[in-house]
Amino acid sequence: MYSNHVLFRLFTILAVTLFTAIPPCHREFTADRILDRIFPRAHHLKARHHVRRSSLVERTCPAPVTVVNQASDDGNVRNNNPPSPSPFLTPSKRLLSQSIYSKYKQTSDVYRPGVYPHLTDSSGAWVWEAADWWTAGFYPGTLYLLHERSKLCPGSTNIDWLQRGRQWSDEMIPLTERNAQGHDVGFMAYPFFHELNENPNNQTARQGIDRFATTLAARYEESVGCTRSWDGSPPHFLVIMDNMMNLDLLFQAGSMFRRDNYAYIAQRHANTTAAHHLRPDASSYHVVDYNQYTGEVMRQYTAQGFADWSTWSRGQAWGTYGFTTMYLRTGDAHYLDTARAMGQKWLDRLAEDPSGVPKWDFDAPEPTSRDTSAAAIISTAFLHIAQAETSKGNSTGAIYWKNNAIRVISTTADQYLQESSSWEAILSDGTSNHPSNRYDTGIVYGDYYFVKAGNMMLEMGLIGCQ
Repeated sequence: MYSNHVLFRLFTILAVTLFTAIPPCHREFTADRILDRIFPRAHHLKARHHVRRSSLVERTCPAPVTVVNQASDDGNVRNNNPPSPSPFLTPSKRLLSQSIYSKYKQTSDVYRPGVYPHLTDSSGAWVWEAADWWTAGFYPGTLYLLHERSKLCPGSTNIDWLQRGRQWSDEMIPLTERNAQGHDVGFMAYPFFHELNENPNNQTARQGIDRFATTLAARYEESVGCTRSWDGSPPHFLVIMDNMMNLDLLFQAGSMFRRDNYAYIAQRHANTTAAHHLRPDASSYHVVDYNQYTGEVMRQYTAQGFADWSTWSRGQAWGTYGFTTMYLRTGDAHYLDTARAMGQKWLDRLAEDPSGVPKWDFDAPEPTSRDTSAAAIISTAFLHIAQAETSKGNSTGAIYWKNNAIRVISTTADQYLQESSSWEAILSDGTSNHPSNRYDTGIVYGDYYFVKAGNMMLEMGLIGCQ
């Protein structure tokens, strides 16, 4: 007769052989059952081999799911298990409304030389401005974005948007040699950025980037550490938060034409802006007036916000976007930290507003106008922050910023996207310049960033083609 000890060793060999074939999440339960059946009274042996289930195991070993496959009426077998819940919010279907195509088809059918839309009038019809204006690049830029969307969603349109984008960019070419906009050439260069995505060898686009960047770099002043925004009489050297958006032009041209000083200028400007445009709570001033000769800050104030101490919602969005771009261009964590702080401040202030769409200035007393362009800009910025978080391996952060982008842009679309063809812009209720009585309108850059946010969400798989 074999002793209990010998029997135990034989059964242990057999148990180990079977045990290795059992999924790890169920091995503790199975080991207990084996010992109970073989040695129901040998609790001391069971205790020696027992491993207590930890909270980590409980989180990583979910209860087994029974897979039930059923044949449908067409005879195909389908898995009836529900998919894993998505960590993302559900975007508004209006983000991809077909009215977006139809509005821009309607207004681009007949080419208008020498003019571009900026704002709408009270009826929703575009008011056309002379081409030499800071917003000129947004309309052809939107046509390029619709071309990108047509590739992301094949069959969604039969319009040759690339041809239209190129045609409507023609009036930008003379402006590369001479214009009155100075610092805003980064916005004006958008059609050339888009064209180079389609054809990197397009010499007209390359030349446009080169000339615009040369104009911007010439506005740099080493004693201040910034490029000049608005012209003024010395010693005044005015820099606005919006100018953070123009710095990407310097990186693009610097890379294309091997001009290392362009990256230096961009970084100096961003560092100086972070030091003097941001308040301790990460809200921001619109304008900083420096002494051109010493770099000393003479005044911090607003030109388009409610008050010098207030937070202009679009200015906060420009800054968030610009510092995110700086991180994506340089990998400098300081820029990402600044973008996160500014973006979170924007969200904290939005949370005070039950409408979910930002006022033109977060501190403006109610009743007051909204600014849908600020919502579109910040949503695109949040998606870029999510890209930055992904590049750092921070999936939790990426989900957070994507969901905030979805929430802000979807709320805006549900309330202010205008389906009617009589309203020529995509969005209503934008505020271009409240102190100058330009509000409650469609705005061309609001449309641009609204379409761009939708395209980015398509690329990220956050929304599907309709």
